[in-house]
Amino acid sequence: MFLNLNSGQILDIVLAGAALGFVLILVEYLKRHHQLEKEGARKAIHIAAGIILAILPLFMTRRQVAITNFSFFGGVWLLSGVWHVFTAVHAVRRWTIGEYLYPLGTGLVALIFTDLRVYAAAVLILAFSDGLAGLLGRTFGGEGYKIVGGTKTILGNAVFFTTTLVILATFWWLSSPAEEAIVSVLPILIVGSLLLTTVEAALAGGFDNLAVPLAAAWVASLLV
Repeated sequence: MFLNLNSGQILDIVLAGAALGFVLILVEYLKRHHQLEKEGARKAIHIAAGIILAILPLFMTRRQVAITNFSFFGGVWLLSGVWHVFTAVHAVRRWTIGEYLYPLGTGLVALIFTDLRVYAAAVLILAFSDGLAGLLGRTFGGEGYKIVGGTKTILGNAVFFTTTLVILATFWWLSSPAEEAIVSVLPILIVGSLLLTTVEAALAGGFDNLAVPLAAAWVASLLV
């Protein structure tokens, strides 16, 4: 068997890959038919793929989750980087390799952190906090401020911090003992969200897609 997986586990991976492929095809179709602009298409994939990857632990083992993420990385590299079948993931004008670092980052989280709850929280932070920060920041945040390799916006930073704080608080609430008070972890929630916001704000070119999930997994691991 492939890496000691049975036929049912391999089928799960194939179905998850098909779901991720459907997202790429749908967004590519909408972009080519002018239903989504370039940045919107990229962020649609960012968020939708993140949701799919985040729910994998509901029916997969950690090994399956890691294989699915790295397979997604390989698929994006081949279809977008080598064969240029899908253009939505790299159609923006700025230089970025985020489409490749995204599944690489989430795959490394599954490989390094044994708790799949931590993996799910990290992927959701990457999908929603980073995705919404980029989309809303570029749409409504004005010119923003320059960093090495790109620009960021104060609005994007605020959206990232708020969304991250909500995700971490929800993660803690779902995974903590019933008698534990939120006051005991409030410093971790706030400081952790500020730390992740700083990481995202400091990196451009798609490197935040690698750093954010790894840092988010570390912060989430402190809460369980």
